[in-house]
Amino acid sequence: MTNIKIEITDQKEENLDYIDLIDENYTLYLKIKSMIDADEETAKIDKKITDLSGIVNKIDQKLNNKKFIERAPSDIINQNISNKAKIENDILSLRSLRDTLSD
Repeated sequence: MTNIKIEITDQKEENLDYIDLIDENYTLYLKIKSMIDADEETAKIDKKITDLSGIVNKIDQKLNNKKFIERAPSDIINQNISNKAKIENDILSLRSLRDTLSD
């Protein structure tokens, strides 16, 4: 990795060779599209999304189960709600990455 270039700018990159990683404050553009197999990476991302969606469905089944809600301690219920929210956020991030790779 001797060919590294870091550039800080207020300009948005429109180059299709880049993928962008976005958080609240910054957008990071990585020029890696030419170094990876986008189809292979997209397939991996799709599998991860499917796996995480399965976990969300299991959590939903628990949270929609009246007996579980009646018997489970509130911290366990809250933990399931929190886990579901985190996983749903991860799914959104993965979908965004997949969309970036397929551009």
